[in-house]
Amino acid sequence: MKKCLAFAAMSALSLQACAPAAPPGTAGAAADTAIALEDSPAGRIALAMRLAELARQDEDPYALLVAARVLQDSGVRPGSLEGSDIVPTVGAAGDPLVTAWANEAKAYAAAGSPVIGMAETLLAVRPKGVMASTMGAGPLRFTRRLDAGETLNWRITPSQRQAVTVAAIGDGDAALDLNVRDGELSICKEARRTYHPMCRWTATAARYDVSLANSGSVASEVVVISN
Repeated sequence: MKKCLAFAAMSALSLQACAPAAPPGTAGAAADTAIALEDSPAGRIALAMRLAELARQDEDPYALLVAARVLQDSGVRPGSLEGSDIVPTVGAAGDPLVTAWANEAKAYAAAGSPVIGMAETLLAVRPKGVMASTMGAGPLRFTRRLDAGETLNWRITPSQRQAVTVAAIGDGDAALDLNVRDGELSICKEARRTYHPMCRWTATAARYDVSLANSGSVASEVVVISN
């Protein structure tokens, strides 16, 4: 397992061979592979989350540190759902999940391991990119536990002709349905009960309503990503 994780840390493609995937031939399998392999904020978050999950299973400090670096470089900022809107929550101190993973990697590392120094260096790095502006803070993510049968609703207010992406990443056994509507008009419906649903569209309306449902039989921790 350590060899598989080490190779996965260097290549997003190899991660698919190391991690459990949806059964071949299912709708979810194609969607999961696409989001995990694409070079996009959603794809990089999916990679980081999967690698962190595997690193914890094997208590591998190197793999967990790589997951923290991928997360930090993804360009996706921490946020929270306040009412019906996603708002940024990170400040100059950095990303709390990156901090948590780096500290966890230090805890897994043996005394004198170079991972400890690498983790300290990562913790000292200031966040990159635009933290806040009149155009927002860039892609945002928030984490929410969804019980079986529970639905989460929020709204997006993009600029005209803006390319919009909404994605969710659940536990490996999650069955998530993602829906985007403009009033009564369906813009995107990912009802394939996958753990990586994603919708992309070009905005022509001032507001869109988004719903994410856990259609499975077990609760799931879900990371939602949206620009």
